[in-house]
Amino acid sequence: ASLFYISVGMAFSPLTAVFVNLGGILLEVIVSYLFGLFLGGEYIQRFLSRKKGGQKILELQNKRAGAASVFVMRLLPVFPIDFVSLFLGGSRYPFWRYLLLSVLGIAPRVVLFTLLGDTIYDYIPMQLIVTLILIAVPAAVVGLLMAALVRRNRRRKAQAEEETYHA
Repeated sequence: ASLFYISVGMAFSPLTAVFVNLGGILLEVIVSYLFGLFLGGEYIQRFLSRKKGGQKILELQNKRAGAASVFVMRLLPVFPIDFVSLFLGGSRYPFWRYLLLSVLGIAPRVVLFTLLGDTIYDYIPMQLIVTLILIAVPAAVVGLLMAALVRRNRRRKAQAEEETYHA
């Protein structure tokens, strides 16, 4: 997400970029909350208990129920945005309080990374950025193709072993 905030900061004027990023965060926390509300509390708690970040959310919520814990979960980048939103939606935390605390907690990080994106050209020359992109994109494509080939070969090997086992 931080790279996205920086990229938007690079693409737009600072004020526009902050509004674009905050609008995106607003949309993300609303949709995740509603999804958690739809799935229900028990399902979300089972889901979160299986994830490392989810266990932290459950522990913090059990220790300090209330607005302070929601704000802390949003302020610290330790807690994944979607997991917290799902949990609070599933536990039917009051929506408007959730939305306000979420935006207030996430906004400092979003504004900071957006402004960093705006000033990145002052510290890193554009020619270097373009060169890195021209190197990174083909390398990523090759990496993804190699991973797909390895997965396909493993699948074929597993199928062959299964056929030999059943024969």
